[in-house]
Amino acid sequence: MRVRPDPDPDPDPDPDPDPDPGFFPRTSPGGSSFCGSSVLTCAKTGIGIGIGIGIGRRSSGGGLVRVLFAGGGTGGHVCPAVAVAGALERIAPGSQVLFLGTGRAVEERILGRARLPHVALACSPFGWRTVFANARGFARAYYEARRFLPEVVLGLGGYASAAGVIAGRAVGARVALFEPNALAGKATSALARLAHEAYVHWDQPLAAKTVVTGTPLDENALASSDLTKEEARARLDLPVDRPCVLVVGGSQGARALNRWVMESIHDVSTDVSFVHVAGNEDLDRVRHAYATAEMNARVVPFLDGMATAYRAASIAVCRAGAATLAEVAAEGLPAVLVPYPKAALDHQRANARAYELAGGGKLLDETSLTPNVLAQVSAMAGDEPLLAAMRQAARAQARPDAAGDVARRLLTLGGYSQTEVLADTGVRTAGRVPAHAH
Repeated sequence: MRVRPDPDPDPDPDPDPDPDPGFFPRTSPGGSSFCGSSVLTCAKTGIGIGIGIGIGRRSSGGGLVRVLFAGGGTGGHVCPAVAVAGALERIAPGSQVLFLGTGRAVEERILGRARLPHVALACSPFGWRTVFANARGFARAYYEARRFLPEVVLGLGGYASAAGVIAGRAVGARVALFEPNALAGKATSALARLAHEAYVHWDQPLAAKTVVTGTPLDENALASSDLTKEEARARLDLPVDRPCVLVVGGSQGARALNRWVMESIHDVSTDVSFVHVAGNEDLDRVRHAYATAEMNARVVPFLDGMATAYRAASIAVCRAGAATLAEVAAEGLPAVLVPYPKAALDHQRANARAYELAGGGKLLDETSLTPNVLAQVSAMAGDEPLLAAMRQAARAQARPDAAGDVARRLLTLGGYSQTEVLADTGVRTAGRVPAHAH
């Protein structure tokens, strides 16, 4: 058997990249220079989490410039917010933070490891049956907004963003939205009427002014430029001189890809190696399939950060979530994109179509996952002329400073002049106009 199991599997099957545990200082009950004494580290009500961030106000006018991030639900919502939080701290040292969204385990894990304080709200998809639960969430969001007094709110998308955005606006904050998908969700489209700006990855019409920033990535999401493919493969205990296929389905979409691989792997040449992020439910069966096919494979339930796997891979088979596409673009990794069919409004298909038109990937429906397709993908992993063209197209879609761009826009909305925000040395104290004065 040549399948290499993960030596220390984590029970959480979600493979979304986690921020570095040391990304922010730990919050004490009395607050810190980053979090502030008025911010709760974690208060749960129902099933939601609200996300908010405050930036240390440097003006002699007193007080703090505060930015509230509202929303969550998936790593694709939360990880960009963590990246923006880091950029705010770099640009305006002494930043304070508070997170308000859905309270799911992936949020708890990401925000906990990033040591970002967060407040849980009761929130559910809108409907007659959820009126009372959402009413409690809106009430709690307004209570937290009154305590936090944000000057800028950034909505992260999804139904969980509504309470925080509306509450922030009610206490006088300026509103910005973040929409990383090629097709905006219902909440973002509705909230755009309240927003001053919307930060997007794919240009699209919204009621607010749109600014193409790209999708913010945590600085730890990608491998160092010094790490070669051969070194990355060695770290994963894979042959350094063979093409490598990365298979990753995400927290919600791994099972269909797992079944496809188990049905197809015996038709694939053993000249190719695999990294497969399988989740927990199918882990043993996927490992057994690779082993019986005598394939060189590293099969893990999840990876704590995908950077090494991205660098090791020649090509990826993955879902088409916005964060995943931002990561493979930044790495310049060719991809076969299999949209998750149950994604809201089928937005992953829209993402995959836009990415395919740009030349960085190939769109493949889940219903088209037949055994011969895996053999074709494995052959693509060794087609260097094809991969070179796809790598170039993928890198053209990357926005390496998206987190900084969003942070600077938020600071400008918060009242800092553009001259201050664009300064490489960080935000200065002079010239700030309180956001509420706009």
